[in-house]
Amino acid sequence: MAMASGATLSLLSLLNDNDDQPLPEDVRALSELRLKQCDILVVPPRLCKLSDLTLLDLANNPLSSLPDSFASLVNLRVVFFLKNNFEVVPTVLGKLPNLYMLSFKSNRLTSFPDDALAPTIGWLILTDNKLTSLPSNIGDVPLRKATFANNCLASLPESLKRCETLELLRIAANDLKSLPPWLFTLPRLAWLGVAGNPCSYTNELADDAMTKLPHVAWSSLKFDEGGELGSGASGKVLAATAADGTRIAVKQYHAQATSDGRPEDEVKAAVAGSGHDNVMRTSFALDGASDADDGAFALGMPMLDMARYSVLGNTPSFQSVSRDTYPEGKKFQTARAYRWAVGIARALDHLHSKGICHGDVYGHNTLVDDVDGDLPALMSDFGAAWFFPPDSQLAPLIERMEMRAFGCMLEELAERCDEDDDRRKLLSSLASRCMSEDAASRPRTGEVRGELEKLLT
Repeated sequence: MAMASGATLSLLSLLNDNDDQPLPEDVRALSELRLKQCDILVVPPRLCKLSDLTLLDLANNPLSSLPDSFASLVNLRVVFFLKNNFEVVPTVLGKLPNLYMLSFKSNRLTSFPDDALAPTIGWLILTDNKLTSLPSNIGDVPLRKATFANNCLASLPESLKRCETLELLRIAANDLKSLPPWLFTLPRLAWLGVAGNPCSYTNELADDAMTKLPHVAWSSLKFDEGGELGSGASGKVLAATAADGTRIAVKQYHAQATSDGRPEDEVKAAVAGSGHDNVMRTSFALDGASDADDGAFALGMPMLDMARYSVLGNTPSFQSVSRDTYPEGKKFQTARAYRWAVGIARALDHLHSKGICHGDVYGHNTLVDDVDGDLPALMSDFGAAWFFPPDSQLAPLIERMEMRAFGCMLEELAERCDEDDDRRKLLSSLASRCMSEDAASRPRTGEVRGELEKLLT
């Protein structure tokens, strides 16, 4: 575990000092303060005098309560209590007039009182706790992004149907026995993860795909020295060579759940969704992966030409919250951007026909060839994916919800096309239709695919 730096410890000592002498001006003027892994049992007395603070990170400390004086941090917008020891969300947080982002990920929470919910909260992270319920007034705040996976929730508050700002919701690995139909009609909800609940649909095609998937021994592969190709919330991707000399990529999943859900659900969705030119292909499962590092699951995939492939967009920022980010002035050749859009529409049509909701349709989960432009766009990362019965009454609602996410991607592509032609105009028009806040009026996946294919050359 990393230790706090000398400068951090000196500042902590100053904040713990009960001396009546005023704090130095540069300390009083701090707007951001990070006191991670400092073994803080009690909030330092003078920390609550830093009224200019907008960001406070107290991750990886043994805190379990907050003082009433915490309410004096009136400019605080972002607070992290990752991996602390809180069992109840302190009600003093509900008194902060500007609090926007709050994280209690991986604590011991069993209770979240209504009056602990700040009226301005827009981004709430409660992953990996023991909550059986949420604040009854949660639908009355401007919530945009909420991650509640890996708790003990048996239902969602009725007030959530009023939350017209909600865009992303993660409720995987809870105790939900059913999902309210109004969930899929929320005007801005686009990214939803619900796998690993009692209400989760058992997909026979997925079970069959898992049964038929070839297995390869972990020990039969030769892994590259320092060959990590990338990493994310659910695991890392390693470069290796198979026994027959074939170059492959191996995704090794973390054993623990993530903000999106459980690794076993992601593995099943990735395997079931494979078999399409625009979806990352899964070639085999690895036996013995649980003996290597911390991975409980591992899948083998073809090695991509990473000199040509890159992610379409970058992950959302604090400022964009739920929307991908792009380099300043980024432009794409219109012909390429249009082909990518067609490819992802085809991928989504393929997944939805199999009863798979991807749950995380984003540019940062899409691989594209922006070098030569002739390699197919690929959907990847099934960490938030879940199954639904494709012939059910819910299926159209689920498709239209995910079409809003695709509409966001189409909008981002249209904004960055280098030519203002009929293809760009169609991307923009479809983006508007897919992003309609009247969920019932959005087109279904097959319709969007058909519209896009009309102008494909």
